Amino acid sequence: MATSPYDSSQDSQGAARPEQTSAGRPDAGDAGAAPLLDLTVLEELGQELEDIATVRAFVSDYVAFWDERIHRLTSSLADEDSKAALEAVVNLRAVSTMVGAPRLSALASRIEGFLRCFQLREAIGALPALERCGRDTVVELRTTYLLTTGCL
Repeated sequence: MATSPYDSSQDSQGAARPEQTSAGRPDAGDAGAAPLLDLTVLEELGQELEDIATVRAFVSDYVAFWDERIHRLTSSLADEDSKAALEAVVNLRAVSTMVGAPRLSALASRIEGFLRCFQLREAIGALPALERCGRDTVVELRTTYLLTTGCL
């Protein structure tokens, strides 16, 4: 049996496509099961950089720019600008992963999957959960990381 060079699990640039549920919707796993924060990510980043001050500044910037990031995503979705929404959610997912926010990253991945499948309504429908999780993540980062490391 001949194999095709086309891998349906990847897009044209070789990036992994989101898993699909039986209903054809992107599946980010059970985002609610993921922890809100994984502070070991920040600890490992601090060890890798050998500079905890840089990590604190990164987390502080993440918290400071949360409103701007979520606004970019919500306004792009409201304007039905899928390209801008995809750019915003990919940025949000990546930076959330880097800051140790796996639940938020999973929710962003879910919206990213909807957008990649041209399911704008589903992406909009998933937005409230992402916004709630983002607010909770910012509060948790302030109280469990920034305050305890003397950054605020």
